[in-house]
Amino acid sequence: MVNEEKDSGMLGLIIAVLILAVLAWLWLQQRITEISTEDAERSLADAEKKAEDLQEAARSQLGSVKRAVPIHTSEPETTPEVPQPPSVATPEPSLASSDTALVEAAQTPEASSGDDLQRIEGIGPKYEEILVAAGIITYAQIAHMSEDQILDVIRAGGGRKSASMSTWAEQAALAAKGDWEALAILQAKLSGGRREE
Repeated sequence: MVNEEKDSGMLGLIIAVLILAVLAWLWLQQRITEISTEDAERSLADAEKKAEDLQEAARSQLGSVKRAVPIHTSEPETTPEVPQPPSVATPEPSLASSDTALVEAAQTPEASSGDDLQRIEGIGPKYEEILVAAGIITYAQIAHMSEDQILDVIRAGGGRKSASMSTWAEQAALAAKGDWEALAILQAKLSGGRREE
């Protein structure tokens, strides 16, 4: 009988330990789930915060781009102002002041409108920019210049000598007369604006 009581007490103790173990396991599983949920919520909150920070940075960069890039309106575009040729009283210092033909060419009616100097073979955007900055804006002006005068203007504007400069005045004379056919024939004989030998 003592043995049976001892066995049933032992059995009760084992059942109690098993129940406690199951309860502890269930509690531990619940706690792990809670911790995982908290970590997931914390990670989600961090990710949301980072996304908001990135959106704010993108908005500020977009704002600076909008300020830097002008917004086009439907208003008509204005044409750029054409620089005026130098006056007779103050010719360009790089040109000989005794060159009356150049000064007269600057006073012609065409001088007020300016020509497309890049139609002269050998004059590209950089050379045209230098010539225009010096007040040389017409074919007639270039036609009345010597190669040395052209070179002086180009060097004064920061440019370098080009072999094509020897034909600029000849080409410009044809363009000033509006003789485009003769200009095309001449340019067909040139290579990059210079005569082939």
